[in-house]
Amino acid sequence: IKYSVEDGSGNTASCTTKLTVRPFFDLDARCSPSVEAIADENCEARVPQIANARSSCGAGFYNQDQFPPPGTLARAGMTNLTISRSFLGRNGGPTSSCSSGFIVKDATPPVQATQDPICLWPANN
Repeated sequence: IKYSVEDGSGNTASCTTKLTVRPFFDLDARCSPSVEAIADENCEARVPQIANARSSCGAGFYNQDQFPPPGTLARAGMTNLTISRSFLGRNGGPTSSCSSGFIVKDATPPVQATQDPICLWPANN
């Protein structure tokens, strides 16, 4: 940007400067509380996306990663999920992360896997 000024006598002066525009937005990763799902017949459930990055500057100013990624199969029990966000500026920038849990519950009723009852003889054994 070039600035020029002139006084009442016709004297002028100028200077040149550089203007850098940086987006201002909240980069803090915010994770939802633990999420639950019911296991399928293989005792697994797909990991959901637990956070959405938003910026008033629009897409393209930050990168968001989730581990494990959405859609990954998780076994029954607790799986730790991590969200990481980073600024995509030319000179790098801030990063942020958070953690949440994904709980896969086994709601399948148990099935008896034994054969017919076995009789023992004599009765006092």
